[in-house]
Amino acid sequence: MKQLRWERGQETTHEISLNPSYLKRRSARDVASTLVHEMAHLWQFVHGKPGRRGYHNEEWARKMDELGLTPSSIGEPGGDRVSYRMNHYIVEGGAFARAFEAMPREYLPWTCWEPQGAHKGKAKPRVSKLKYTCSTCTANAWGKPGLLLRCGACDEAMVCECEDDGDADHDTLQAA
Repeated sequence: MKQLRWERGQETTHEISLNPSYLKRRSARDVASTLVHEMAHLWQFVHGKPGRRGYHNEEWARKMDELGLTPSSIGEPGGDRVSYRMNHYIVEGGAFARAFEAMPREYLPWTCWEPQGAHKGKAKPRVSKLKYTCSTCTANAWGKPGLLLRCGACDEAMVCECEDDGDADHDTLQAA
């Protein structure tokens, strides 16, 4: 997921972008819940007080509860409610579940496709180095995917600023 801001004069428009392959691999209900998860981030960005870069804080968690999605670091009961890398699960009978059930079926399922020749039969190239940034002082480091880095100056976790590789459900990868 990426959140972008488009500006034209004094007007700002926000964008939430999901990886198209995610649309193809997940159920419509799961995709819709991910979109609502990202909309909670956008709500917090506009109306609330977001945590440090990439951090899911208690204000965001309360909004998720209000929307019928329970924040969980493991995507099921028992996970942490706040952290860097977060998932959620759907509260059966909650606001999201009721709204999804009421959605007209002609809006579902959505599909994804890639233009012909986009990859020309080649596999997506593997990334060998990623940029990690300190969530406090914004110091940067480059390293292989999956590193768990801490800033030498602040002793804070460094967050991977990588694009969704298709394996992560959403948000940025976190280095604890």
